[in-house]
Amino acid sequence: MESDKIYVLKQKHWVRSGRSNIELLCPNDMTPMRQLEDEWGVVGFVDGCTVMCPDCGFEYKLKVKLDIAKSDVLSMLDAQKFQKMEMIDVDGINTPVLKKKVSTEDEKYFASVQINESRRGPQLVVYAGKKGQKEKAQIFVTPETKKMSFDHKDAKPTDIFTKITAEFIDESVSEIRKS
Repeated sequence: MESDKIYVLKQKHWVRSGRSNIELLCPNDMTPMRQLEDEWGVVGFVDGCTVMCPDCGFEYKLKVKLDIAKSDVLSMLDAQKFQKMEMIDVDGINTPVLKKKVSTEDEKYFASVQINESRRGPQLVVYAGKKGQKEKAQIFVTPETKKMSFDHKDAKPTDIFTKITAEFIDESVSEIRKS
């Protein structure tokens, strides 16, 4: 979340102030709102609070206390960032799930590689194709069974490559070759 942006979330305006703080802003003049206290110094009511703009007097009634609302907003904004992050699966074999995408220099072709956990153990999946075309090749390499295969519903790997070779740790080789 950037500090020079105003975020509208659930029809309320929020801005980051400092590294780990966020402020609720008045929708009229963008002044930070403050939580109201009664004459005994008690903040709000049991299930929430009232916040007010010190400049224009605009008030909101929040369903939770302001500190909880701030924490919730930070969590929701962080969730958007977390959804875009690469996921690493450390369950099972302690091998991180990897995803890498590359393109040719002329940008005509692409290849994307990822390691997934399957019923047969880890599986390398290569997606490759010509940019701008819907059809792509999917090549599966399964180290546990020392096999390489492709998705017959998609483009054939030999439409893109002349030869694909998978060499396994025991030096066995699986190959798909254009005939």
